[in-house]
Amino acid sequence: MYQMISEKASKLELIERFGHLNLKEIVHQEYPTIGSLERIHGKDKAEKAMAVIVADLSSSFSGDLAKDEIMEIVTEVRSGLNRNITLEGLYLICSSLKRSSLFKLKVNHVLKAVEDHLNEQSKAHQTNNYNKHLELKQREPRKNDENPFADEGYRKAKIAHLNKNFTKNMKE
Repeated sequence: MYQMISEKASKLELIERFGHLNLKEIVHQEYPTIGSLERIHGKDKAEKAMAVIVADLSSSFSGDLAKDEIMEIVTEVRSGLNRNITLEGLYLICSSLKRSSLFKLKVNHVLKAVEDHLNEQSKAHQTNNYNKHLELKQREPRKNDENPFADEGYRKAKIAHLNKNFTKNMKE
């Protein structure tokens, strides 16, 4: 998405390319985070890309957000844990806000949506990592699948247990 925004792709091109996005796809594709984009391309270019997405959201609400408010949102997204969001995630948030029943867009609506998205993204990553763990987990086959009592270790433990009980009963 960063490349398309930096090449000044139109709103329609972005919708065609990313209109189908969902959280599951964002997690599985492992798009670069805002923090990564800042390290690679610089703070100003990453901010500009985020500002384009938020300004597009604002224009869908008849320009409810002023430039300062757009930059406030961008700064909030760039700070702290919010840096773990991707441009694609921000685009998904803005798309869902466009389809919501909001009549007037405010900064807190966007920031709350970002927070909710990050919580859902975190849960999706945990589920994804757990599923990968289960896929990779190797299970050792039993030595003797037909009879678990035929295992040599089991037999030795059973004999030791019986001998212990026998000697205990003999003393009584």
